[in-house]
Amino acid sequence: MRIARTKGECFELYEQGIVHRVADAASVIRWSDIESVRPRGMVQQGAPHMFGIDFQCVLRLTGGRRVKFNTYTDDAVTLAAKIDAAVNRETPPQPS
Repeated sequence: MRIARTKGECFELYEQGIVHRVADAASVIRWSDIESVRPRGMVQQGAPHMFGIDFQCVLRLTGGRRVKFNTYTDDAVTLAAKIDAAVNRETPPQPS
């Protein structure tokens, strides 16, 4: 599963973790590297959605790093749910 956020940034989900690409850099994040998944809010219409403040998700990684995404990310709610399932219920995405 590949989800684009903004130009030059995307998330790719695999059985073992995530590849987070920003511009020309890529970070490999294993499921075991994610300490917590914190989705908040719900997708709404109007100004909150236009500003990307209706839904957001914060991934807290070991070592203190955080990765955030919001509704500027295509299908952010589904992305958060799949990451949460992989991290908290040990149900990684299946290859298609």
